[in-house]
Amino acid sequence: MNVMKRATLWAVLAVLCTILLPKAAFAHAYIVQSTPAENQELKKAPEEIKIEFNEAIQNGFHSITVRNSSGERVDSGKTEIDPQNAKIMTVKLKPKLKDDIYSAEWRAVSADGHPVSGTIPFSIGNIQGGLPKDQQNQASGLPAADIVIERVLLYTGFSLFMGAALFQLVWHRPENGWPGDKKRRLKRITNVALLLTGAAIIIQLPLQTKTNAGVSWIGAFQPSLLKETLLNTTGGTLWLINIAIIALLVFSSNRKGLKSAILSLFLFAGLLFVKSLDGHAASTSAGYMTIAMNFIHLNAASIWTGGLAMFVLFFGKDWLKPDKSLIWETIRRFSPWALASAGLLIFSGLFNSFFIVHTLDNLFGTAYGKALLVKSALVLLMIGLGAFHYFRFRKAPKQQDGRSMKAEWAVGLLILLTTAVFTNIPSPPAPLPQPFSETKQLTEGNTLSLRISPNMPGSNTFEVTVRNRKGDVVKDIQKIELTVEKTGLFGDDKESTFSLSKNKDGVFQTKNLNLSEDGIWKIRVHGLTASFEEIRTVFNAKINKKEF
Repeated sequence: MNVMKRATLWAVLAVLCTILLPKAAFAHAYIVQSTPAENQELKKAPEEIKIEFNEAIQNGFHSITVRNSSGERVDSGKTEIDPQNAKIMTVKLKPKLKDDIYSAEWRAVSADGHPVSGTIPFSIGNIQGGLPKDQQNQASGLPAADIVIERVLLYTGFSLFMGAALFQLVWHRPENGWPGDKKRRLKRITNVALLLTGAAIIIQLPLQTKTNAGVSWIGAFQPSLLKETLLNTTGGTLWLINIAIIALLVFSSNRKGLKSAILSLFLFAGLLFVKSLDGHAASTSAGYMTIAMNFIHLNAASIWTGGLAMFVLFFGKDWLKPDKSLIWETIRRFSPWALASAGLLIFSGLFNSFFIVHTLDNLFGTAYGKALLVKSALVLLMIGLGAFHYFRFRKAPKQQDGRSMKAEWAVGLLILLTTAVFTNIPSPPAPLPQPFSETKQLTEGNTLSLRISPNMPGSNTFEVTVRNRKGDVVKDIQKIELTVEKTGLFGDDKESTFSLSKNKDGVFQTKNLNLSEDGIWKIRVHGLTASFEEIRTVFNAKINKKEF
């Protein structure tokens, strides 16, 4: 009993550790701006290369390597992440660089654990021949075979273990108890599930190292690289937690009794939760919600496919026996679970897809979107097969030999394979925030338009244009003033008033006006014409978040 108590305590601690881990907040990292910019022609050599990403990057495996046209390195060899802003990566350059074509090769690990890399070409001085095109590569193609194999092993292990656990605890309840051969068969399936899951988790460490460092399998076992993965990446921390949980899971699964079975299921839920912290769902702007939905998604998929696997693997030749009453009874217990799992699978999948895919163009025009469509089609086919054999079993169960369930399970395996592929395809970047633009009606058919760009916290450009009923710019406006005020529950009620400058086209503009935060801002416009007539109108502008 003391051993069980200690195991339970360790399980609770493991799950708490996963809950307390920091969550990634955004999608695959991509460059927002760089100094120098891509293909920029500089008059003099810069002191450093500065790259700013849309999200904070991880400490491990970040680098900027700068080479001249002869392939010689001209950087200091020490790439740093800005301690004040983890989105910025810099490297110092050697002094007095000659006029030449240069390339800044960069590598980083996104918040969701996926590596990204690329090249920024630039030149110093007037160089003939032009610059090469940007070679930025964010692993936009299909994932490597070893990554897919690892995920197939992991998801198959998940489904088999979940199916075996619920089969023992809930679905299969023989009146005379479990025969010895059935116990041994269930034990073999459980052991296979643990073997597949454990193997997948073990190889995750060198696989992450290989992918992040861009080395071979042999190179991935270098102690320094393994250490960098463990200490400086979220994936390394999650791996340590997974190892602890799988060790406890193996221990509890080899013990008899109901308490051990429940503890094993609890530990297995911990594995699923840790998996939910890694990948696309953990990299959205709604991190906590999408992580929760991913956890539900993994559970639902494991229950559904795991249950089908048990009907095929556990019963085996029992489908050929005349008396299938025990099978029908087990199916009746499983059916509500399958129905609920299908519903949760669809709901959680649609919810997370909204935050990951963003647009219809991304759904139909990106590798991730196309893989998601394939998976969705397979899920619908699986639902159709499930409904078909469910009603056939109710109508004439004696005529059934389990082929429909085998077909449904086969589709489930295809879904596992598709999932293994598309979870390692970079998710499409979120669309860039659009500038605020709105037009208000004034007197005598005139209109006033306000444009705010880029419409994010920080420096913005404000532009005001007054037009007559013909659409021509009114040029006799003498003055335009704007008064801005943050609204909402947390508004500070402080107003700022500033004047706009008039250009030659009659458009009033001001640059580098700072807006402190996102949300709704009330903007009051006050103008004065040449005949001293006042112009007054109010806008409620929604300022987008800076992280996107």
